[in-house]
Amino acid sequence: MRNIGQDLRYGVRMLVKNPGYTMIAALTLALGIGANTAIFTVVNAVLLRPLPYPQEERLMVLRQTRMAKGNEIGGVSYLNFADWRARSRSFESMAIGTTNQGTLTGVGEATRVEGLVVSADFFRTLGIAPQLGRAFAAEDERSGANEGLNSVMLTDSCWRGRFGADPKIVGRKITVDDEQFVIIGVTPPGIIPLRKEPIDFWATAAINGDPNKAGTANGSRGYPAYEAAIARLKPGVTQAQAQAEMEEIVRGMRAEYPASNAQVGIHLMSLRTLVVGDAQASLWLLLGIVGAVLLIACVNVANLLLVRATVRRREMAIRAALGASRWDIVRQLLVESLFLSLLGGLFGLLLSLWLVEGLMAMLPESIPRIAGLAPDWRVLLFTLAAMLVTGLLCGLVPALAATKIDLSEAVKDGGRSVSAGPLGARMRGALIVLEIAVALVLLAGGGLLVRSLLQLNKVDPGFQTSNVLTMRFALAGNRYQDGKMSPERINLFLGQLTERVRRIPGVREVGYAQSVPFTAQENSTSFNLVGRPAAKGNEPTAGLRFITPGYLATLGIPLRGGRDLTERDGERAAPVMLINEAFAREYFNGEDPIGKKAALGWGGDAPKEIVGIVGDVLHRGLDDQARPEMYVPQAQWGQAGITLLVRSQVPAAELAPSIRRQIAALDPELPVLATRTLDEYRSETMAMPRFSAILLAGFAGLALLLTAVGLYGVMACSVTQRTHEIGIRMTLGAQAGDVLRLILAQGMRLVAIGVALGLLGAFAATRLLKSQLFNVSATDPITFLAIALLLGFVALLACWAPARRAARVDPMVALKHE
Repeated sequence: MRNIGQDLRYGVRMLVKNPGYTMIAALTLALGIGANTAIFTVVNAVLLRPLPYPQEERLMVLRQTRMAKGNEIGGVSYLNFADWRARSRSFESMAIGTTNQGTLTGVGEATRVEGLVVSADFFRTLGIAPQLGRAFAAEDERSGANEGLNSVMLTDSCWRGRFGADPKIVGRKITVDDEQFVIIGVTPPGIIPLRKEPIDFWATAAINGDPNKAGTANGSRGYPAYEAAIARLKPGVTQAQAQAEMEEIVRGMRAEYPASNAQVGIHLMSLRTLVVGDAQASLWLLLGIVGAVLLIACVNVANLLLVRATVRRREMAIRAALGASRWDIVRQLLVESLFLSLLGGLFGLLLSLWLVEGLMAMLPESIPRIAGLAPDWRVLLFTLAAMLVTGLLCGLVPALAATKIDLSEAVKDGGRSVSAGPLGARMRGALIVLEIAVALVLLAGGGLLVRSLLQLNKVDPGFQTSNVLTMRFALAGNRYQDGKMSPERINLFLGQLTERVRRIPGVREVGYAQSVPFTAQENSTSFNLVGRPAAKGNEPTAGLRFITPGYLATLGIPLRGGRDLTERDGERAAPVMLINEAFAREYFNGEDPIGKKAALGWGGDAPKEIVGIVGDVLHRGLDDQARPEMYVPQAQWGQAGITLLVRSQVPAAELAPSIRRQIAALDPELPVLATRTLDEYRSETMAMPRFSAILLAGFAGLALLLTAVGLYGVMACSVTQRTHEIGIRMTLGAQAGDVLRLILAQGMRLVAIGVALGLLGAFAATRLLKSQLFNVSATDPITFLAIALLLGFVALLACWAPARRAARVDPMVALKHE
């Protein structure tokens, strides 16, 4: 311990004695450690931090699959869920849930609120107790079970934000969509599964009707009205055992209910998998990338330490001559490198706090749990581990090289104190080759993602997004619906609003739709073509879009055949529909579909005549593919949830205040939400590819900069060590050009080896990016060639300055150089 204490004191003195060298090394490590800590902070928040549920590893999510569509995952019907719950033996409890929306009135200004509709055991399954009042009980699933009203619970954010954290909130009545509810409790903060955005209230499955009554959402076994079921495994039961049992149960239900369940399967996953989604692979990949940047920083510092070890060879030789063992010398140099990494780690930790703020602004909304990326003990432990590993990686090779000392040569007064010897030179060369290879792998990955992003941005989605404003609202409640799906009041409102909006200066086109492309609003239904019905339970499905006349013109969707919808396609007109080209290709196989009829599983009872064919639209995003879609007149069905679309001659966002005033003039209590342009939605669909491309390209650029600095340092050191040799060569007749070529050849030889190894590594490593690339091969030769040329050019610049300095050496000065 006394020896270690001496090493510590001596190491600090040596670092203080050389402040320039110390700061360069520490800042180099700070870049690497800071970047790693910042990315790990995100990884920790999204992937490692426990979910706010006791024994979360026992929580499973169950969903139905549609076997006819390649086991496509869908929702869950209430009656199927009830059978799962009754027949399974692997779970302690099981609950069901789906998203819901409503307009809250009577509490200040009318506000659109978000909710989850759940079954009574939902909170017991999660293991959560309310902070006020009580949780749902079985009787709450019966309509009007609480004083003739349905029960609701508030989330903590809604209770505090909309009700001022009223401690007497339990028992209070609220009105949502003109229906009264009674508040029975308030849930703790931060417990929301199934969706990423905050919600305001919890309602019971009672609002979806009596499961014993056919025709209601809960009473239809074939209607998957709920997003998923959540279940808690019994102690000792594994996920595989539960999956096997549920498959057996579903197999029996297919035989028991062939009309609705003939093609129904089961998909089971952990709740954490659902919450994390697709972010897991991307975040671990990013952590690996910044780990490679840290490796390059370590290589640079290791080369600095090798140079330092070369300068101190005489000191180490004297230590060895006075009795110091090899371990004593290695320990001393490792202590110094650990001090450097500690200093770099402290700077890096401060840098990471700034980087995390930047990441917060860049992170796509699809990455869950990104609020509050504050470092915790895992982040601090990771940073400490990074410091220790970095210190060892930086110091081990120079420390071992320093022990290879020829004592008789090193202690001579005339010995050249800067002579590195062949071992040190080979080590520096090997490290720079490694650095170049790693940098090329990162540059290749960044180049592929950037190319992929450019390709994605070129995609034609089938409609125009520029200068289109969207406003979403819901025409629900007794003001617009009289207890049945009558569109009369809704049509009246939309007609009046259309006339008002069209008179606003700058407006070109006006339309409405229930599901707008790029907005994550999706709807689909089964159908049967009249004259060629499919087997019961095996009906095909297609996207279902409720639209008004003017929708196609507003979005610039082309009409390929037949006619567009018109004002004559009203509530009392013959049922009609449009289909897209993908629908015609898949279900008519070259036959003219105009005049044919289809009976929809939802969206109207009478078969609808196909009167037009429209162009394909990439509804879910730019990386989507064209899918069969059906367009039904909004006037013939009257969807309450609707989006207004306005194409303008001026910047679309400028029209928002004027349109809001017109809506308020017609209905002051109608809340407008999600006022955004289609260009914003388009940009959002590219958020994750853009995030990955920018981050990887940024880190690859940092790696290129560090590599150039490292190569420059190695070449500068080599020129210094070969000054005497250069003087002799020039005395014997070598010209400045000869010396320039000599030094450049030495550097570019290392670059060529590094590029060759890097290309091999890139061919293997970039396959990890295959799932994130769009219309670009993981081994795209153009990208690889461009990256190799870029790295070679930057490396040439890094070698040029030392080579020029060598070519200008005065032979007389060089001959005197030690």
